[in-house]
Amino acid sequence: MIFGCASSDPKLTDSYPNLTELQQPEDTPHQEGKVYIDSLKQITIEKENALLISGKLADGCTHLRTVSHQETKDNSLHLQVTAWRHTDKMCTQALVPFSYIYQELSNSQIIHYSDILINGKKYSI
Repeated sequence: MIFGCASSDPKLTDSYPNLTELQQPEDTPHQEGKVYIDSLKQITIEKENALLISGKLADGCTHLRTVSHQETKDNSLHLQVTAWRHTDKMCTQALVPFSYIYQELSNSQIIHYSDILINGKKYSI
């Protein structure tokens, strides 16, 4: 199960601009979309540690699809962020900023790792 903070919470959207939700394409014609990660930051939401992932989506028709994690045998943490885009719509041809709050890690996991790989690139928190 994947959980993220909804952008409809006024307290969160005031604190974290461009907050977005995960969206599934369902029956919409779609293809894999590009997501560019700019930063990763440890934050606290309701007394729990979380990660704030910020970046840009390739265009106005691209949506975040999944954010998931796995720990590897070499004691590193990998996050995978995927996106999808509409194939049959006219889209803005500009990067679209986003923020996403990932709350699926335990406090000990977040504290344990100072570096996290997202889609193969290392980020420090």
